[in-house]
Amino acid sequence: MNNPLLVPSGLPRFSDIRSEHVAPALAQRLQEAREAVERVVACNEAPTWENLAAPLAESFDRLDQMWGAVSHLNAVVSTPELRDAYNTGLPLLTAFHSEVSQDARLFARYRALRDGALFATLPEAQQKAIDNALRDFHLGGVDLPEPQRARFKALQEEKAQLSATFDDHLLDATQDFSLLVTDEKELAGLPPDVVAEARAQAVKNGQTGWRLTLLAPCYRPVMQYAEHRPLRAALHRAYATRASELGVDPARDNAALIRRLLTLRAEQAELLGYPHYGAVSLVPKMADNVDEVLTFLGDLAKRVRPFAERDLATLRTFARETLGLDELMPWDVAFASEKLKQRDYAFSDQEVRAYFQEEKVLRGLFRVIETLFGLTVCATPKETWHSDVRHFELCDEVKAVSLQAQPLFTLSPRGRGCPEGAGEGDGQPFDPSPPAPLPQGEGGVNNDELVGRFYLDLYAREKKQGGAWMDGALPLRVIRDQIQNPIQKPVVYLTCNFPAPVDGKPATFTHDDVLTLFHEFGHGLHQLLTREPTPGVSGLEGFEWDAVELPSQLMENFCWEWEVVEAMSGHVETGAPLPRALFDKMLAARHFQAGLTLLRQIEFGLFDMRLHATQPAPNLAHNARAVLNEVRREVAVLPYADYDRFENSFGHIFAGGYAAGYYSYLWAEVLSSDAYSLFEEAGTLSAAVGRRLRDEILGRGSVRNALQSFIAFRGRPPQMDAFLRHNGII
Repeated sequence: MNNPLLVPSGLPRFSDIRSEHVAPALAQRLQEAREAVERVVACNEAPTWENLAAPLAESFDRLDQMWGAVSHLNAVVSTPELRDAYNTGLPLLTAFHSEVSQDARLFARYRALRDGALFATLPEAQQKAIDNALRDFHLGGVDLPEPQRARFKALQEEKAQLSATFDDHLLDATQDFSLLVTDEKELAGLPPDVVAEARAQAVKNGQTGWRLTLLAPCYRPVMQYAEHRPLRAALHRAYATRASELGVDPARDNAALIRRLLTLRAEQAELLGYPHYGAVSLVPKMADNVDEVLTFLGDLAKRVRPFAERDLATLRTFARETLGLDELMPWDVAFASEKLKQRDYAFSDQEVRAYFQEEKVLRGLFRVIETLFGLTVCATPKETWHSDVRHFELCDEVKAVSLQAQPLFTLSPRGRGCPEGAGEGDGQPFDPSPPAPLPQGEGGVNNDELVGRFYLDLYAREKKQGGAWMDGALPLRVIRDQIQNPIQKPVVYLTCNFPAPVDGKPATFTHDDVLTLFHEFGHGLHQLLTREPTPGVSGLEGFEWDAVELPSQLMENFCWEWEVVEAMSGHVETGAPLPRALFDKMLAARHFQAGLTLLRQIEFGLFDMRLHATQPAPNLAHNARAVLNEVRREVAVLPYADYDRFENSFGHIFAGGYAAGYYSYLWAEVLSSDAYSLFEEAGTLSAAVGRRLRDEILGRGSVRNALQSFIAFRGRPPQMDAFLRHNGII
């Protein structure tokens, strides 16, 4: 069988991949990886980078590339067959990684290399990668005696399966709910495009009326704009009870999975000799210990809570006196907040949204990237997993001068984009006709000009996980046995869940959507702009998780700069740019309810860390709701419904990489705000500061620790001032 998952290199052949390809491809790559392990441990020569780390990395990269394509497709175009293949293969992959981390022979060779005289002569990147590998061997249980080692491995495999099931339950619970509205009066207040999409969804499902769902492009506008209070209440209950015993299908209740996951994590920590899982999680992070994290969150809560209390008091008074809501319920908060913002700042998110059409936003984003980092972005047609997905190449400007006059976008036959020249304030209606295709053809730029590639998957759809994320497809590597184009350039996936075009009009985004796009692109830049090809320290590999949000959160700040916003705005009907007066209102409202927003993030971080850093964990594992309620009593001010089951959908800590690490968002925001203050001092789009950011942080990988890289960029240790100022907490 010509298996598309076994291509030796290059971009995945998405259209050819089928669920039946997964099992044989995984079996072959696992066999090759195990053979590579056996070869390096059987080597009679003294360990070197070339006979130990390098061949292992090459084999493991092939395995990661294959499985990464499967994992990505399961997240963005899931089918029952693909999900089954993924869930069948996941335990096999987890078992292999556990075997490697517990292989005493392999560990001995790494330790011999570290302790030998050769180590001091190795490049800094290789030294750091070896140190990281030894740390990971310890965290993988290599030091344990055999019975405990086997138990640790079993725990790893069960944890991986439970996390995958958690994700499946949440996706199904979100996708399967719908509410059919037959009385158009109940849709009062909703934006026209939301109503049109709801009508289209009803027709698609053979129904008469308007079909509302829990997907973000529907759920959020309903909560924000629907004047019919029972409609908001119905959708709020459905959303807040996803994957719980109160949901549509109690069989998808994630509560038992949470209890089991916490129990397994606590047992693993005990086996490794740590007091709790929180301590294990912090070993590869910037924060030194759990007390430091809890103190950070606690001190921040004390600063923020007075602002949050003021925000809530203002909202309650407005809801009572203006909206006639004597008691502010959870399903009223977003609605009342939007009305209050319109009163105080005289604009709505929907008014702003009309100015942020997709192609103009992308052009504005790419202009920022090109200006700051000396790059050129080119659209190139490549095979993708869905017709909505586009592929781009990122090139060094100096090497891509010949490409600068070529069109940036190749539009789909449906003409969703903004053609060259539209949106410059000429008052002309939007022209949906596409420009000429890119002249590069399939080849794109040559490998010397290329920095990296990225796929952009922007729209929400059925069978696609919610949220927004960046994931790596290929890392930067030197391919030792490849004579032509020996440098494998990095490739990333950038995935969002924005509203798709409706009724032939281009997609438009809220300002929050634009912030999300810039955020995820910041993650992408961290992977794409690395100049370090050494496995284990390239791009995001080995980078401290509590600093990983630094580039992404830094990029969000550019969305609040007039010269950036003006250039990427163009009204969907007239093409006119966003009026400066409207932008000034947005800027004045930037800190609207900032106290409530920050306090909610603190609540999530405290819940996560207390859940993972308190013993005896098995007792807490049966009482996650009690922990959440305790945290809410201490720090939260917003009302919560009795039926709220937020923990059952908290995928970041139960199905993602943020267990005992959710505090990272706030921790990294301190770093990102302080880093961005250098742009504020030098000029928003300062190419000099951009090059410094690329050289000292984005390009360095994890060869040096994140704090050292920050100091090299900023010229001093991080300070809290900019974070407080950016959030209005001063």
